[in-house]
Amino acid sequence: MGLVAGLAAWAACPALAAAPAFDRVAAQGRYRAWFSAFQDDHRLDAGSSARSVVPDSRASVLLATLATEPQARRLFLALLRDAVVAGDGGRFPEPDPAYAATPVRAWYVHVDGGGQLESYFNDAARFRPYHLPPTGVLTRDAYPFLLFEDAPGPLRFAGVSREFWGIIDYLGNLPYA
Repeated sequence: MGLVAGLAAWAACPALAAAPAFDRVAAQGRYRAWFSAFQDDHRLDAGSSARSVVPDSRASVLLATLATEPQARRLFLALLRDAVVAGDGGRFPEPDPAYAATPVRAWYVHVDGGGQLESYFNDAARFRPYHLPPTGVLTRDAYPFLLFEDAPGPLRFAGVSREFWGIIDYLGNLPYA
C-alpha cells in the first residue's frame, strides 16, 4: 500500500476521526433563545416550564428548591443571563436511573463574575486544573457546565454541574460591604 492510500485509509477510519466541530456561535444563539424562553416560563404568572425545562429532571428539582431561596435564585439567574457557551462536553453519562430516560448533553459555559471568580477558578481543590476540555469530552473538575436535552430544536434545561453550582455557593459566601 502506498503512502497516499495508507493516509486515505487512516483518515477514513471512524475510530480515528476527530469529534465534529462545535459551532459556538450557533450554540450561543440557541442558548440565548433558551434563556429568553426560560425567563418567560419562570415569571410569576407562568403556568408551565416544559417549554424550557425537561420535566422531572435535575433542573426541575433545582428550580423547586430555588423558589424558596431568593438569594441563590438571583445569583443563579444572573449567572445564566451572563453565561457564554464555551464548548461541548458531549453526552452526560447519567448515573441516576431516575433521570436517565432523557439523554442530556453537557455544554461548557464561561462565567465572568466581574473579576470575583479568579480565586474560585484557581483553587486546585475545585479545578484540576481549570481548563476548557476538547470538544465532545466531558471532564469533571475542569470547567463549569450546564446540561441540556440532547435533541434538535429549542434547548430544554436538564441540570447544572457541581462546577457551576460551586460558583453560586462561592459568590453567596463573599463578604459584601
